Amino acid sequence: MVFVHIPRRKKNILGGIFIVVCLYWVLLQRALFKDRLTNGVNHFCLQSLERLEERPVKWPTIPEPNGRIGDDVIETLLDLRDYEKCVMFNPALDYDRLKIVQKGLFPYLNLDLLYADEKKFWPVYSRWDGQSVQGFMPRFSEDENKFLGFSKIKYDQRLSFWGNWHRNIMQPASRGIVISAGAGQVEDCARLVKVLRHLGNRLPIEIVHRGDLSVDEQRQIFQISTEEASSHFPAQDLWFLDVSSMLNPVYAKRFKSFSNKWLAVVFSTFQNPVLLDADTIPFTSLDLYYNFHQFKTTGAVFFKDRKVNSDLLDKEQLDTLKRIFLNLTDITPIENESTESMKDKLKASFNDDIAAETVYNMIVKGQKHHMESGLVLIDKTQHLTNLLASIALQFSSVSGYFHGDKEWFWIAQALQKQSFTLHPKEASNVGKLGRVVSDEKGEFYQLCSVQLSHTDVDGSLLWVNGGLRTCKKDSWTSDYRDNRRISSMFDSEEAVREYYQSPVQLEAAIIPDAEIKPWIMTGECAMFTYCTLYREGEFGEVIKFNETQKNAYREIVRVWNSVIHSTEGPSSVI
Repeated sequence: MVFVHIPRRKKNILGGIFIVVCLYWVLLQRALFKDRLTNGVNHFCLQSLERLEERPVKWPTIPEPNGRIGDDVIETLLDLRDYEKCVMFNPALDYDRLKIVQKGLFPYLNLDLLYADEKKFWPVYSRWDGQSVQGFMPRFSEDENKFLGFSKIKYDQRLSFWGNWHRNIMQPASRGIVISAGAGQVEDCARLVKVLRHLGNRLPIEIVHRGDLSVDEQRQIFQISTEEASSHFPAQDLWFLDVSSMLNPVYAKRFKSFSNKWLAVVFSTFQNPVLLDADTIPFTSLDLYYNFHQFKTTGAVFFKDRKVNSDLLDKEQLDTLKRIFLNLTDITPIENESTESMKDKLKASFNDDIAAETVYNMIVKGQKHHMESGLVLIDKTQHLTNLLASIALQFSSVSGYFHGDKEWFWIAQALQKQSFTLHPKEASNVGKLGRVVSDEKGEFYQLCSVQLSHTDVDGSLLWVNGGLRTCKKDSWTSDYRDNRRISSMFDSEEAVREYYQSPVQLEAAIIPDAEIKPWIMTGECAMFTYCTLYREGEFGEVIKFNETQKNAYREIVRVWNSVIHSTEGPSSVI
């Protein structure tokens, strides 16, 4: 080995030259980057890209030590707007900088695997007939939604990840049912699939999971979807979609409980998915929702939640939400502003009376319960960025303001200044009418149930949440032991169990007037039972189902409650 001695002065000169060359190279690369963007990005986007590139990874997003609750929401949603405008569909971006921007905004994506071994990144699709693929997407016919075959996923490295998902991966105009499930929802999924077969469903079904459904659990639902098929009880085109490979292992476990639904709706194959909770039960064909006026006008079908006036946002939460709306929308609440003035302002902003009323009830009246997300239909070509904003809200400093995932659907659209609305009928309580009293004032009814129901404008039952048993929780032991009302009504714990596990009786629905007679939570079923009241001519609305409806609903209750057989034999999943 030969050592060459270089005088210290020459070393300093060479070192200086090296630093100058490196600095020149960096400046040249930035200049070349800007040159490549000249035709595709304006000055605003150049500034936005530089800011996005320097954005630190903060997920779940939390405020800085000296920051305020909600500042992270404002920052992230503004960044998502810039991403959609300047990055998502821009083919002129520098590849390395694109990676930096996306890893900062979407750290929950396993982008390192995508860049290192693309095929292993994509989700695994398993079909009822034993087919299993990775790196390919199923395709369905636009007219009948029938499975046509697989197409290889083509990822354009010039485009962003979500630009690829929007343009190259998600099948245009595709429709289907999407269910988020883990090991704890297998029985509910199986019962839901039986009801879908009973309704003659022809839409393909994807059950999305994070690798937490075993082969045996998948096999059980596959069997339920195909056994004893007939023209009146058709087999279902059922798929399992394992998205675990797409998630950064550091953050994958953050998606739990309600937040798994974002993975289901975003990563599902379909452009227009009907997202169902596993314990949701439809009472009509799901094709119906694609014809709803609100879907045709806003690209989404949302339903209202129970009106609960007793559970409100506190002053600090309300002030934070007002500040977020003030920064992200054109809505400017004024101190002591009249109700009429504020509502007019909201109507002008959202161009929809229901949307204006919903926002008003939240940021003025402090109400927390607005939307029920047991069934959601959404067009992802219109709302993909809004869904990404919903994910950001779910994992933000204000995530605890609301229960679960449900409010983030519409709040994200409102904050992104997108039109939205909710189905016009209020949520209802469904079951058997009790305590019927008639006097000179008219009829008085009480109805108690765990099932939250949704009716159409003609009074027909659309769907319910909470299963189709008297109680959806195995809480008979604790309820009999701890609840005096329950122990006074039943002679034994076994009697409570039999009552809780009995099928519901669907005779009518009550939509209470919550301002006069609110929803009443009772001690039954681990506090999941609500009672509602109706007084003819005074408050509320009662919908009595006719005999034809009751017979049809009774049959769905029977199908949902029928025995689910365990499976044996070799797995149908490859």
